[in-house]
Amino acid sequence: MNNIIDSMKKNAILVFQDIYISLYKLSLAILTVARKKSFNNDTITVIKYDGIGDFILFLDFAKGLREYYCDKKIILACPLSVSDLAVQSGYFNQVYIINKQDLKIRNLWNTKKKLKQLQCELLISPGISRHLEADVIAKLIDANKKVSPKYSFMYPHKIANKLNKIFDIIYDTSLDIMGLEHNKLILHKLGYLNFRSSFPKLKTSNDTLIYLPNNYYVLFIGASSYDKQWSIEKFYNVAKYIEENTNFQCVLAGTTKEVNQEQYLSEKGLKYYTYIGKTTFDELVYLISNAKFVVGNDTSAIHIAAALKVPSLCTSGAEASERFYPYVVDNTETGKAPLYVKKDVECKACSFKYEGYAHCLKYSNKKPCIDQIEEEEVIKELKTLLATLKNKEYI
Repeated sequence: MNNIIDSMKKNAILVFQDIYISLYKLSLAILTVARKKSFNNDTITVIKYDGIGDFILFLDFAKGLREYYCDKKIILACPLSVSDLAVQSGYFNQVYIINKQDLKIRNLWNTKKKLKQLQCELLISPGISRHLEADVIAKLIDANKKVSPKYSFMYPHKIANKLNKIFDIIYDTSLDIMGLEHNKLILHKLGYLNFRSSFPKLKTSNDTLIYLPNNYYVLFIGASSYDKQWSIEKFYNVAKYIEENTNFQCVLAGTTKEVNQEQYLSEKGLKYYTYIGKTTFDELVYLISNAKFVVGNDTSAIHIAAALKVPSLCTSGAEASERFYPYVVDNTETGKAPLYVKKDVECKACSFKYEGYAHCLKYSNKKPCIDQIEEEEVIKELKTLLATLKNKEYI
C-alpha cells in the first residue's frame, strides 16, 4: 500500500512540474522573438540565482571570470539575499537584483522589458544546480551567445533537456562533482585553461559592536530548508559533550527560524551565548572569523568558515553526493576544508534521480540521509577536529 501511495505522490509531482514548465514555456514563447546577434560586444551577463552558501562557492568562479575577461563589463543578475556580498567582492561592474516576484508568470512581460539593460555579448549561467528561476532569466535576456552546464538537479532529466534548449552552448560537466571543481571546469571551457581553483575570498570587518566571549566556538543550528537540519536533540548531545570535555564556550548563530530550537537548548540547561536572529551577514562573518571552530548543518556558515581558514564540522545530506563535501580545490593553502559526516544511504544522489524526493516524503520531510546520522559519528569527527587545534584549553 505504501508503495502505491509513494508512486501516486511521485506521479502527481511529475505531472505538476510538467504543467508548470509548460505554462512557463508558453509564456516565454509569447514574450520572446527571434534573437538578433548584434548585442553589446563589451558586456558579459552572469546569472547566479542561489542561496548564500552556493554563492560563496561561486565567488571563486567570479574571481576567475574577472581575471579572464579583465577588459569586459561584467553584470551579475542575482537575488537580493546575495547582492551585498556580490558588491563587496568587487568582481562585478554592476549587480542587478531580480526578485522572485519578478519571475511570476503574470509579471514576465514587465520583467522582460526591465531586463533589456542586461543585453550582452555573452550570457553565462554557471550554476552546478540550475533552477527554474535562473533558466527563466536566461530566456528573458537577449545575448549573442548563451552558455550553461548541461544538467539540473532540480528537474527530471526529461524536463532539464527541454530547458537546455534555452542555451546556444551546453557544457557537459559531471553530475557528481564538487562545486569548486565545477567552477574550474566551466572556466576552462570558456578558455581560461590556466585557472586553478581556490577557496573563495571573503572580506571581514572589525566595524561591529557584537560581543565576543573568550575561547568560543559557533554552533549553527539552522539550514536553508528544514529537510537539511539535523535534529536539535542530537545537536544538544554534541554541544553537551563539548561543554563537559573542553573549556570552549558555545555561541549560537542562526536566523529567527531557529528560535524554538534555541529554546529547547535553554530548557535542557546548555550554557551558551546567543546570536540567533541577531546578526547581519557581515557580523556573522566577523563572529565566525574569530571562532576556534564551527559546528553545524550543511549551510553557509560552514562555507564561510572554510573561506576564513576556521576549522569546521557539519552534517551533510547525500542528495547531491559530492557536490559540497569533500572539498576539492587546487590551492589548498587558501582555506580550511571542512570535516563532515555523511551517511551512505541506499537512496543517495536523489537530486540526480527525481525518485529520491518522493522516497523522502515517507520521512515526514526529514531526509533519511540526515536523520540517520548519529551523535557518536559526529563526536568522532569532532575529536579529530579538536586534536588538530592543539589548544591548551582542550582537555
